[in-house]
Amino acid sequence: MRRPSRLHGRGSSVGELPYLLTLPPYGFYWFELDADAAPPDWHVEQPERVRELATLVLRSKHPRTFGEAPRKLFEREALPAYLARQRWSAAGLSSLCIEEMVPLPATGAPAAQAASWHCWVLLGFEGSGARRLSVPVTLCWNEDARPAYPIARVRCGADTGVLVDAVQEAGFLRALVDGLSRAPAGGEPEPRAGPSSSGQPVLHYRRVADALEPLPPDADVRWVGGEQSNSSAIVDEQIVIKVLRQVGPEPDPAIEMSRWLTQAGYANAPALLGTVECHAADGSCRTLAVLHRYVPNEGNAWQWTLEFLHRNLEATLLTGNDATAFEESLSGYLALARRMGRRVAELHAVFARPVDAEDGGPPPATAGTLADIAADGRRALHALSLALEALARQPADVLAPLRDAVAFLRTHRVALASRVDEVVRLAGSVMRLRGHGDLHLGQILVSHADAYLIDFEGEPLSDPERRREASTIYKDLAGMLRSFDYAAALARREEDRTPGMPETPSDAAAGAGLPQAPGAAPAAPPAELLSIFRARAGAAFLDGYRDARAPALALSDETESALLTIFQLEKAAYEVRYEAAHRPEWLPIPVHALVRLAGALLGLQAAPAAGGSP
Repeated sequence: MRRPSRLHGRGSSVGELPYLLTLPPYGFYWFELDADAAPPDWHVEQPERVRELATLVLRSKHPRTFGEAPRKLFEREALPAYLARQRWSAAGLSSLCIEEMVPLPATGAPAAQAASWHCWVLLGFEGSGARRLSVPVTLCWNEDARPAYPIARVRCGADTGVLVDAVQEAGFLRALVDGLSRAPAGGEPEPRAGPSSSGQPVLHYRRVADALEPLPPDADVRWVGGEQSNSSAIVDEQIVIKVLRQVGPEPDPAIEMSRWLTQAGYANAPALLGTVECHAADGSCRTLAVLHRYVPNEGNAWQWTLEFLHRNLEATLLTGNDATAFEESLSGYLALARRMGRRVAELHAVFARPVDAEDGGPPPATAGTLADIAADGRRALHALSLALEALARQPADVLAPLRDAVAFLRTHRVALASRVDEVVRLAGSVMRLRGHGDLHLGQILVSHADAYLIDFEGEPLSDPERRREASTIYKDLAGMLRSFDYAAALARREEDRTPGMPETPSDAAAGAGLPQAPGAAPAAPPAELLSIFRARAGAAFLDGYRDARAPALALSDETESALLTIFQLEKAAYEVRYEAAHRPEWLPIPVHALVRLAGALLGLQAAPAAGGSP
């Protein structure tokens, strides 16, 4: 399967049918068919159809649980075959076991209730501990139903139907909104102990919003593609429902953050409407789904940034603009970067306020100690050591263009450790508070020239307790600065891959046999232009942050600059380990950053470059 790649993005896969394109007039395009190109964000990959479905024979059309025979068939045959085709499934598929089956309370018209039945199935799997795989299912008893995500066939007496993944059924998603709209408002913190009074697991709707209007019976549902670990849909263009696929009894950091921000009146994150929870007979509580207010948007800031860079680079390289003209063209983007910085500062200000511990609010910010910031410094140095170890394990052909950069980092490790200790002593006490935890351009929605922060889960590879720990503001700020750098580096890589794309306008003129215009400014290569973008975007973001930050979070310029560099160093070291494990061809991006950051921290004027990065 091949996909057409062009200057501004990627298309969907070319199949057997005619491939339709709508092109504006007076445009120029370069296309290549690429078997390895990733699909665009808007593309939703349809799952492979299961040719033969197991048939479950049930005693009731609305069962509380399955009998022994259909249960074994469901666990051992039907579910493993379905889950093997789902990206969000990471369970040991050979050892699934139903731990809980919790029916949704019936809602809607009687005819609709008779035609379908919704149930939340929680599955244990090998090595899962207290965590469960969350698979809500719907029994469709309509003989004409042709669902896209079937799990098994079902039969009850003479009636036949299909068991499907409920997340792909509009009726199930509407039922979740209906159930939440009927729940009392309040959104009190989740009780995490105490057995269910009925002795059976029950679903509980916890509404945070003061008011939630019921949906029309035919409310539109739009599914969101591209997620790796959960499943989401937008209902009636008003509500986003995220169904969590692996759930545990511990509090969810993202829900905690959303609830606190909503209660504090923070306007630039989607308002939390409520959650759907399972209260088990043993007293444990697991959040199964979370509902937020939908924020209409033009996409996330990552894609927005890449498209902006593609447009501006094309204009600069094809019309003869120089570096000064390119810098002037950044004005609109820099305004957005400043706005992003302001919104992050306002987020941090929410958690820097004094709070009443009994008010159900976030944990209070603390002054921090020298030991805390020293631990941050040691963590950054340890991350660098792990990155160097990961590089040492790379094949010779991957490591060859990076050899000078790696040698530079190894040579200066002792000096870096000494400099980090010096910065720690200089910083002294640095306030610690809850923040976003995994902030980058992909976690920001662009809407009407404003920025909205989303996805407060924290670092995905960290355990929930680590994700709930307080840190300094510099963790979030460093994440954003590294994201600007990655956007610039990726834009350079895609420009290099564009067939026939000239390196500079003078190259284009020479290729066409034309003289360069007299008096024209010398054209800057893409690497120079993207370095300008990276520096100006980072500076604009920090300017916006400083304009709106809480006074208690301010430090001296020298200390702040050094701490930002240390936290970026840690982030870049993590990126090296990630790319070494998943995309070795991308290693020059974070290695180049490590060299640049180490040189800045040590006050060196020049450091070796890592090939392939801007």
